Amino acid sequence: MSSAPSTSPFKILIINPNTSTTMTQGLIPPVEALSYNNTTYTFHTNPSPTGPGSINNPADAETSTHTILPSLEPLLDTYDAFLIACFSPHPLVQRLQERIAKTSRPRRPVTGIFEAAIASATEHVPANERWVIVTTGETWREPLSRGVGVVLGFDDDHHHHEAGWDYRTESFSGRRFGGVETTGLTAGELHDTPREVVDRRMAEALGRLVETWERRGSRVGAVVLGCAGMVGWEEKIRKEMRRRDPDARRGEVLVVDPVKAGVGSLQNALRAGF
Repeated sequence: MSSAPSTSPFKILIINPNTSTTMTQGLIPPVEALSYNNTTYTFHTNPSPTGPGSINNPADAETSTHTILPSLEPLLDTYDAFLIACFSPHPLVQRLQERIAKTSRPRRPVTGIFEAAIASATEHVPANERWVIVTTGETWREPLSRGVGVVLGFDDDHHHHEAGWDYRTESFSGRRFGGVETTGLTAGELHDTPREVVDRRMAEALGRLVETWERRGSRVGAVVLGCAGMVGWEEKIRKEMRRRDPDARRGEVLVVDPVKAGVGSLQNALRAGF
């Protein structure tokens, strides 16, 4: 006879590797709105005085990793799963996985919102459509594009070439990834810049991607929000897509919130007992 499932709530630690408590606070409402039962969430912000206030490039991601790790070490035995809430190929994901592997519960899931969003987009977009990323500053275009390749299994230039990687369009033929566009704003500036400017930059970035694939006889079927600071942008994206296709003849675009995707990924792993 199988034992009854545990009634103890799952404990998930959601980690903001930068020092912005404002950004961390912005994560709480959409996560709690997911309404997963039997779960408690704790939100952890990088407390280091030398940590970055905004992660604007890969060097910032590395700095955030070594500055936040000391504050995470005492917490590792407390939680059942861990989510790194920075949309990038963030080194903290691997560092935490390595540390968790040395604990008494070595199989606990650790993921980043970047990896979870890619999985969600590739699962939901049909083969004749493209999924794209709209992100913050121009410095992220190449790191995110290459990071997608790593997650999809093409982790060097040779494999990029074999997979049909096109550096001009940043797409993998047959893999449905349609590229990265940027707003030109940092994660911090998303909160500090006038709303009309942010909305215009977002619409322009999205428009470049949509027009690129329309010229090639395809369409954008999903948009991944390329920053944790874009939480709550789903309706902005849908509104802009409806403006570009008023009849919505081809169905409404899927908008992937990476934070929600990350929580969903961890919930699935915990509930399946992985």
